[in-house]
Amino acid sequence: MNEEEEINTIIIYLEAKIDDAFKKAELVKEEYLAKWVPTRKYQLHKKRADQNYIEAEVGRMIPRVRMNSEKAYIEWTDQNSPKIKRINKKFSLSVTPHKTKGYTKEILKKNSDNWELELVIEFEERFKPIRKTMNAMHEAKIKLKSINRLYYTNKS
Repeated sequence: MNEEEEINTIIIYLEAKIDDAFKKAELVKEEYLAKWVPTRKYQLHKKRADQNYIEAEVGRMIPRVRMNSEKAYIEWTDQNSPKIKRINKKFSLSVTPHKTKGYTKEILKKNSDNWELELVIEFEERFKPIRKTMNAMHEAKIKLKSINRLYYTNKS
C-alpha cells in the first residue's frame, strides 16, 4: 500500500467516525426532546389566553444536529424568536455561540426559559465533547485531502 492509499484509508476511517459521532449526537438530541416535550406540553396547557409564548415560558431551546458540506454541526436554536415567528411559525433562529468559548451558560440563559435552563446546560455538557470530536476529525480529514491533492493527484 502506497502513501496515497494510506491517506485515502485514513480519510474513509475519519468519515465513518464522524458519521458515528453524528449518530450519537442525534441520540442525545432525542433524549433531550424526550424530556423537553412533555414539560413544554404542560407549559402550553398552563398558558393563559392573554399571554404570548415568551411570557408563558413554553420552552424555546432545541438542539439541531445537521450535516452541511460534509461537516457536522450541533447547534442550539430558539423556537420562539419574535424575529422569525412573524415570517413562519415553523422556523427557528440559531443561537450564536461565543467565538472561543462556545455555548456559555450566559448565552444559554439569555436564550432559554427558566424551567428549561438546567436541562439545556446538562445536555450542552453532553454535546460539547461530541462537537469537539467531530470538528477535530473534520479538520484532519480536510488536511489529509489537501495533502492528497497537492502531492498525489495528477502525478504521472
